Amino acid sequence: MTRSLVCSRNKINYMNRPLHSYRIWHSPRVGSSLLCQLLIDTQVAGNPGEYFTLHGENSFAEKYKAKNYEAFRKVFWKLASGGKQILGVKSGAHHTHDQTFYKELFAWKGLPTDSDPEILLSDLLPNCKHIILVRNNKIRQAVSWWKAIQDQTWHLLPKQSYAKSSEFYSDKYDFNAIKHLYQEAMWRDTAAQDYLDQHGQTALTIAYEDLIAHPKIVLKRVLNYLEIDFDLQQITTFHYQQTANAINEDWVQRFREEFQQEVGHKIW
Repeated sequence: MTRSLVCSRNKINYMNRPLHSYRIWHSPRVGSSLLCQLLIDTQVAGNPGEYFTLHGENSFAEKYKAKNYEAFRKVFWKLASGGKQILGVKSGAHHTHDQTFYKELFAWKGLPTDSDPEILLSDLLPNCKHIILVRNNKIRQAVSWWKAIQDQTWHLLPKQSYAKSSEFYSDKYDFNAIKHLYQEAMWRDTAAQDYLDQHGQTALTIAYEDLIAHPKIVLKRVLNYLEIDFDLQQITTFHYQQTANAINEDWVQRFREEFQQEVGHKIW
């Protein structure tokens, strides 16, 4: 029988495990913020966010004001569920960053630093389902990534425009930097899939290009995968707009030509 997760609006007892969870695997510039906001807007799919990443804090103990694993878990469950019976988290596959998270939690639990992360994750993320967000056009992803690093414009809200003029970008193109990010995007996608393969887990794969073109259709796919009933007509606005503009297109075409000259033959 197919279960339904039409979640109660009553607060759950955080001493108990949430019923279900999901993890969104992503790398930069694949639409993860848009997908997470769409899920949050349903008000039945938890509150997915980057809970396993430090953003200026020195430790997860500092970030969550937690003195032990149980205190961290309680705060995490509350934040990631948003008061629902399902919780969500988004995280990228990045060995260096991941080890910072695992090392601190392993220490709290008295486990060796080389323990299998699933010892933690199977507890933190009960009955977890996985979603992998990828961007098929890796060159456009790398260009978008590098441009955002330069102008620090990671998101654009509706009706918001770029604060930087076109002159700002005149000396910001960097072939080697974009090539590095192009390669890193592929490494992160591969690392996420390899982790799931090693642990015998499957995932729903969502392409950025589909998400941007048909956000409601993709949202429906994700909700069906999570077995959540929701009327899509309740979603009437979107919180983000695409950041790509003429600068992106210029850099994409420039990198495309230079990269193919480097490899010695032309495909695109």
